Amino acid sequence: MKGTKVTMGDLWRTESALVRTGLLVAPLVLLGLVLLAEWHTCALALHQDQAIDVFQRIFPEQLGQREALLEFVCEYPGAAANREAVLAAHPHNALDRILATVTVGLGPLGAALWGGLLVGMDFGLGTARVRAVHLGWRRVVAAKAGWIAAFAVLVTTTAVLAAAAAGPVSWAWLLRYSELAGLLEPPAVETVAAVQVLVTALVLTSWGLLGATMALATRSALAGTVLGILLPYAEGVFLRPLANPLGLDWLLPWGLRAGLVADHFAHFIGDPGMVPEVSNPAWRWLAMGAWTVTLACVSTWWAGRQELS
Repeated sequence: MKGTKVTMGDLWRTESALVRTGLLVAPLVLLGLVLLAEWHTCALALHQDQAIDVFQRIFPEQLGQREALLEFVCEYPGAAANREAVLAAHPHNALDRILATVTVGLGPLGAALWGGLLVGMDFGLGTARVRAVHLGWRRVVAAKAGWIAAFAVLVTTTAVLAAAAAGPVSWAWLLRYSELAGLLEPPAVETVAAVQVLVTALVLTSWGLLGATMALATRSALAGTVLGILLPYAEGVFLRPLANPLGLDWLLPWGLRAGLVADHFAHFIGDPGMVPEVSNPAWRWLAMGAWTVTLACVSTWWAGRQELS
């Protein structure tokens, strides 16, 4: 109706119609990738049962003695890979392992893709100017930023549910086919699941907003997605050598993400020696939060100044 003011709730619902397909497809894709990763973890653990073969060749007279086998597996240096592969598949470690994989590997790529497409598709379809005239482009982008955060929460929730379901199933399968799985008990992992969930959601939100900001700057979904994916990794080539002598490399996106994972996850993916040091881990939270808020503000500010013709 003419003269009716469009509220942010109206914009939120309008965007929901545009992103519905993505909200259905993305969790299914993530679930498929998680299940594939679980299968790989189990296959690796089964392959690593070779330590038992070594024990049987060295101590044939102790076959069937579980205590002797367990002692050998725990003390023999060559069995370290065996122990790690099997313990990684334990359901006690499933949430930690899967969320770490999403935070470090799959998640940021998908979030940057989502953010770049969500903002850039209006330029590609030629609807940006029409929506700017009737709804206000800044408000449209603000609603999109909300959906980027919603995507991060949805993907994180999917990873949590996948860990809860896949962990016990994987371990039951290993117990049936791996003798080593029946011997080892996982050590206590001093991590907080709620904090890990928050780290994952925060990292995905920031990467999604980066893709959205780049799409705004380039007016292209493809360019925004590519830049959103590549820029954080390019920091190692261009920015880290400059920031490292000043002790500021921990402020860069890659360093912040690696630091948060190293602080709060038992299964760190990568080289821990590459994680920038910081005097207080709380600074990482403040810096990542500042990056996220800054990207949200920059994207909406930029949208308000864009001339769409």
